[in-house]
Amino acid sequence: MSVLTRGHSRSALAVLLLSVACVDGSDRTLAPRSPAVPEPSADAARISDQVNPADPSPAFNYAIGGNSNQQLAQTVTPSVSGFLTAILVPVSCAPGASLTLEIRNVDPTGAPGTRLRATSVFPDREFPPFTTPAALVALRVFPHVELAMGRPFAFVLRAQGSCGMVPALRGDTYAAGAGWYDARPNLPGWVALGGDLAFTTRMLTP
Repeated sequence: MSVLTRGHSRSALAVLLLSVACVDGSDRTLAPRSPAVPEPSADAARISDQVNPADPSPAFNYAIGGNSNQQLAQTVTPSVSGFLTAILVPVSCAPGASLTLEIRNVDPTGAPGTRLRATSVFPDREFPPFTTPAALVALRVFPHVELAMGRPFAFVLRAQGSCGMVPALRGDTYAAGAGWYDARPNLPGWVALGGDLAFTTRMLTP
């Protein structure tokens, strides 16, 4: 039986006390401390492509990092071709933590693959602390990743220290992909979440 780490209280494994009555929808675009990547096209349109809203009244929050070293992932199927520029997620982090976003391929089983297409690291100062409501934070993708309509990709969230994520509504709320987790004391490897993460993808389209 696989163990999924949820943060119910400050005494729980990988503490995730996010005082969230609802996700406030604020949108802070974060970027790693690196030179800007040139836009693929001067007249490209910015759109929010795939959207899976957060639960406005969550009973728990997902751990990222912490004692279980839990990683979360979501497979996503774009409805348009273009360049992935950001993933928006409702995340908070404890002081001293950092969050890593990875963009990967999807393997033949439907789980996140091992081919890394982009990675970005964000320090704790870029996120709300656990004692405030989790904001919907836009994590910039560097370099922008070119995606094809209908071809799935995966994003992975992992942390040094403790971060937490507000879940999506219960059940299979995103039919074009699936949520996954990898956490100790389980054996290494992705396990189906039995639902989906809350997220929005931001694209540049021709």
